[in-house]
Amino acid sequence: MRYPKFLLNAFATLGVFAFIFLACSVAEDVVVDENNPPIQNSIGKYQISTYAYGSNSNYMDVLDTETGIVKHYVRFNGDYELSRTTNTAD
Repeated sequence: MRYPKFLLNAFATLGVFAFIFLACSVAEDVVVDENNPPIQNSIGKYQISTYAYGSNSNYMDVLDTETGIVKHYVRFNGDYELSRTTNTAD
C-alpha cells in the first residue's frame, strides 16, 4: 500500500517536533542561591588509631588530615606522652 507523500512528510515533521519538545523538556533550570555562604567545618580533620602490645604498652597515633602530620603517643603510667612526630605529607 502506498501512502501519499504529504502523509509521510506530516509524520516526519511530527516526529521532529516531538523530538525537539522532549529534548527541551528534559533541560533543568539550575538556581544558585547567592545568599548562603559555603559550609566550612573541621569535622573529620583528625583520624585517631590506638593499638596495644600486651597489657603494659598502649600506643595512639593522631593524623591531621589537613597537614599530614602524624603524632605518635605512648602510654606510661596511665598518661599518654608524645613519642615522636612524623610528617607524611613530604
